[in-house]
Amino acid sequence: MTSQPDIASRGLVLAAALTLSAMAASAAERTVAIPFEADRAQLRGDRLMLKLNDDAAAIPATRIRGLPVVNGRIGDRADLDNGLQVYFPDGRIVRAEMRVQKFRTDDSAAALPDPAYRVVAEFDKVLGPVCARTSNASVAGHSIEMRITAQKVISIVERASTPPGNAMPENVSYRVISALDVAFLAEQGQAYELYDTCTHKHGKVVKG
Repeated sequence: MTSQPDIASRGLVLAAALTLSAMAASAAERTVAIPFEADRAQLRGDRLMLKLNDDAAAIPATRIRGLPVVNGRIGDRADLDNGLQVYFPDGRIVRAEMRVQKFRTDDSAAALPDPAYRVVAEFDKVLGPVCARTSNASVAGHSIEMRITAQKVISIVERASTPPGNAMPENVSYRVISALDVAFLAEQGQAYELYDTCTHKHGKVVKG
């Protein structure tokens, strides 16, 4: 179990490492709450919500679960509470990723409902309606879709399913990656194609 001093140290180190780069970020950048931050705050019992374009040094130490280190230096992302990861290449949080699954497993391999899965029912409300979608005919239950909110938060939602077996029910998982600029989603191979469909083809559904 991580001790409180360890958690506090992570926060101090992160703040120190990001101070200079965060100062260089434009103060005029628009900020929008990361999707489902309100739900995570409810699970924690507080009201703190991080935003896209927030100064990454403001991430509370108590929310940090891991800080990947590259070549002996703190990297450009952090693993936070309730399956959230944030990416901050220049000191601002420019991308957020969350993963939820219908069932999670413990050491006994028993299927346990994941309480965070409840957010799936809120996708249309929080992420916006689906404006483009593609699927892989060779992989059952797999699809990738794009959603854009009225505040222009762009999200790629990847759905995958694991067939039932060994007394385990079918498990469904979602990976949600959100940003204010599609360039920060470019690592996802179909991001620009989906974005073009959403913004120039009036929401026509792309079928893979």
